[in-house]
Amino acid sequence: MPQTEQDIPPTTTAPAGATTAGGDDPLSHLHKMSTTAGLGSGEYVAVNGAAVFALILGIASALILLEDYLLVLPVLCVIVSVVAWIQINHSNGTQTGKGLIAIALICSLGFGGITGWKKINEGLKTRADRQAISELITGFGNDVRDGKFDAAYERTSDRFQSRIAREKFDAQLKIIRENPTWGALHGFKWNGLVEFMTEESSGSLFAVAPVIFDTEKGQGRLSDDVPMRKQNGVWKIDNIPILFGSGQQQQGGSRGAAGSAGAAGSGGGSAGPGQ
Repeated sequence: MPQTEQDIPPTTTAPAGATTAGGDDPLSHLHKMSTTAGLGSGEYVAVNGAAVFALILGIASALILLEDYLLVLPVLCVIVSVVAWIQINHSNGTQTGKGLIAIALICSLGFGGITGWKKINEGLKTRADRQAISELITGFGNDVRDGKFDAAYERTSDRFQSRIAREKFDAQLKIIRENPTWGALHGFKWNGLVEFMTEESSGSLFAVAPVIFDTEKGQGRLSDDVPMRKQNGVWKIDNIPILFGSGQQQQGGSRGAAGSAGAAGSGGGSAGPGQ
């Protein structure tokens, strides 16, 4: 027989928040996912790229032991290391690489420290020589300016005097002292740069320093790399190539300074006084 409305049992709807018999909510047994799931759990941790780059720079810092201008490598390594450290600290544990940064800093600071100490040590050893070279260049220039060629000749080495006769010496210095192109000589200047070397054949110490001929019209454009020799504990002028040639020519055979001693130059170059 078909059921009538009276035969259908009434159904009720449980109010919101009502629980089943026994007061147990089946949804309460589900695992609740955190809004930051995976963060800080250590399951997916990436190596910071900047930390890897810092390590490469730290290892490459060893190259400064060969060339001083590569000192930029350890400096760059420190900068990249700081950036990488900050990135890792702000990654909420999703990045790692602090160990790489530590190794990079040890390498860069270690190699940089070695190079820095070598430079300081060299500077301390050559401080007296640098002071003597400065006085030699200034004194020689003043002697030439004042026409004291005897005193200027005494400031040259025995090797120079054996190659350049006194007459030739005076003639060339007169050209640089009063030159129609460059004007009157005010003196010699030195920028403080010098390269020290040891001669293999004799074991004697010599140096090469850029010397600027301070003239009335030259404006610092007339310069030459002047070799000097330490002779019996005293620094002496060993040659002035722009005036007396390269030193490979025989006595009296050096080329003249008026028009043939060099080409006009700028910056670190040199120019002949007769041009």
